Amino acid sequence: MKYYFSQHNWFDLTPIDWTGIAAIAAVGVALFGYFQSESAQKESKKREAIEKLLTPLRKELDDFSKTKWDNWEFRNRWNRLKDKKLDFPLQYYWLQQANSKLVKSVENFDQKFERFDNLRGPTQMPRVIEGSIVNSVRKFVAEKSISIEGNAGNLPANSEIINSHWACSIGGKSTGGAVTLYSLVMWKASLSDYLESRKQDKEIAAKKIDYVNYSMSDLKFFPAFDTKLSDELLFQIEKDLSELGEKKEINEYRIKWQDLYNSGSELLKEIDLWLSTQ
Repeated sequence: MKYYFSQHNWFDLTPIDWTGIAAIAAVGVALFGYFQSESAQKESKKREAIEKLLTPLRKELDDFSKTKWDNWEFRNRWNRLKDKKLDFPLQYYWLQQANSKLVKSVENFDQKFERFDNLRGPTQMPRVIEGSIVNSVRKFVAEKSISIEGNAGNLPANSEIINSHWACSIGGKSTGGAVTLYSLVMWKASLSDYLESRKQDKEIAAKKIDYVNYSMSDLKFFPAFDTKLSDELLFQIEKDLSELGEKKEINEYRIKWQDLYNSGSELLKEIDLWLSTQ
């Protein structure tokens, strides 16, 4: 039925189909509930994948990142990714669905670690470097006429020389661990380089070095290995390494060692950045 309103306007007063509208609304509610349920399930799966895979992996990387100045390559390496994939295949798939780019970064780092692990045996570079360090230390102590208190005045076993280390405090704040002789050699750094890097800690207001203590087993050295003498020792070690026939191989090995550490630190940042958005 139509009613004339004006010369140019007509209004259709056909009754509204409320049943049809109600049916459409019911479908909309059902679809909304479905998608909401799907979203909740997807979120739950992502959370489980993070808990089972990413959280323990992040912890291992965090531990790894703290060993820059330690002999991290002597430690047992982190859990291999292939074991994680076997233990949590569904969670690994869900993590890929949530962030495929991050999973690819994890896989790349795992492969890099695997290659470095495999490199150590055939090249024998760790043994070559360690042997050169030990020889340099023994020669340096003899040439400098450094006297030793303890162990009948003799240097200890080779492993104790490799793991000898410095602890220090800057601006009243301990550096949170020690720097080993081996790590300084692997980073081609002097003790002064290390101390300068520690001064960059934002939590340290004063930059004054309170103390630097050198430890090798329970021995005491006279004169003591202060920063100056320690830098001289590290310079001698570097000079001796450069004169070895394997100089090129040693440098390549150290670059891979440094690159692996840097890659692990970058992966940790990538994980933290993504987790901060979840």
